Amino acid sequence: MSDWNQSCFTDPTIGENYNVVIAAFPNVTDLSDLVASDLCSYCNVKSFSMLQADAYSDVYEENWASSYEYVATQCNLTMDNINAAASAFNITARDGTTNSCMSGNTYTTKQGDSCDSIALSRGVSAATLYYINPNNFYCSDITAGTSLCLPLTSEILCTVRDNNPCVSIEVDSDMVTDELLSYNYSQVTWNCTNLQDPNPYWGTTLWVSTPGGNYTGQPPNTTTGGSQVVDPPSGVTVDNCTTFDCGRWYTKDGSLTCVEICIAYLIAINRFTAANPSLSKMACDADLVMGDAYCIDPLDGWDWVP
Repeated sequence: MSDWNQSCFTDPTIGENYNVVIAAFPNVTDLSDLVASDLCSYCNVKSFSMLQADAYSDVYEENWASSYEYVATQCNLTMDNINAAASAFNITARDGTTNSCMSGNTYTTKQGDSCDSIALSRGVSAATLYYINPNNFYCSDITAGTSLCLPLTSEILCTVRDNNPCVSIEVDSDMVTDELLSYNYSQVTWNCTNLQDPNPYWGTTLWVSTPGGNYTGQPPNTTTGGSQVVDPPSGVTVDNCTTFDCGRWYTKDGSLTCVEICIAYLIAINRFTAANPSLSKMACDADLVMGDAYCIDPLDGWDWVP
């Protein structure tokens, strides 16, 4: 809807169509490279406003909100809210108020706390702290008294400095890009461009070692599933997107993370999340719901579509 509206509106100050005005902007890689007259122009500000207010699109996410906040700051704009408008689609979210903090550790903020200060004092990733607490707060100015779920701790943290690209972090930490991205719950873009944002919305403290430490336990004795469908345990909840062509089930009891489940039951993470679409690879632990059952042995052909 916002795309359609943007193609139609005109800048009343100069009488030009939005597309004509934006097309005349110089080709830059970062908003900070735009001159103030372009950055704060009616068309540029209006396009952000329309995108933020669009209840029929999920395009406006954290990176857009961060960019809009930057424009508002640089252009001295006053806004009541930069968060995405409530969706017009009537989707009922799963109740996550009970047992929703997977680490079991919470923190109540005090005056002056930020995502970075909490991350450094508690040994966690600021990016993940922001991701698992969908409370619509500003990392640089968290309201005192806010209860936050803390991620798992990590032995090694990295504070991103100016001109500190991904490759230097990875070399210094003896890790690869996929590890950096997965450890920090996808708040870092695939090519790390948002590490150098003027004011990253999630802070600058990252995990550069395995959250919670490396798993050293042994998988329990188990046998591979056969070709027979096994019903989920009686009385437990199963997400309606989970496959029921399943030979074995695991009920979340708080003792295992997704990685530990995959190790214990000899199932690849891609197969585990594909058979249980309510789980995402990048946020699997946070997606697990206490007491729900998950398929850990999808039968051959479970994903066949006629």
